[in-house]
Amino acid sequence: MSPYLKNRLLWKIYFVWFFRRILPLILLQIAILIVGLKIFASKVFVAQVIKNVPAGQSSNNDIWTFAQYLFNAFLHTRPIVQITILLVLGLGSLVLRDIGRALLIYIETMRRRRETNHSA
Repeated sequence: MSPYLKNRLLWKIYFVWFFRRILPLILLQIAILIVGLKIFASKVFVAQVIKNVPAGQSSNNDIWTFAQYLFNAFLHTRPIVQITILLVLGLGSLVLRDIGRALLIYIETMRRRRETNHSA
């Protein structure tokens, strides 16, 4: 098989795989993430939470005390807010994972394409 045909076939397989397997998953995860963020936004006024940061912590660059404040604020919220935050974080990490996988496969496909073109 000629390198040109092999390259074209590889690209077609990649695009079919991406549009059938990866894109629907990413779109579903993004839709669920948006719903989770809307629930979160209706239950929590984020600007007020940040405004309530004690004065010493907001002016200080100590990220650890700010993280402790956010963790304590999380612990003292209603369970629905805690569940929503955990779902948003979990789905966000899944979206990033899937995008990363798609990018790695794309990079690998480009590398193989260059190798095929150089060996011809």
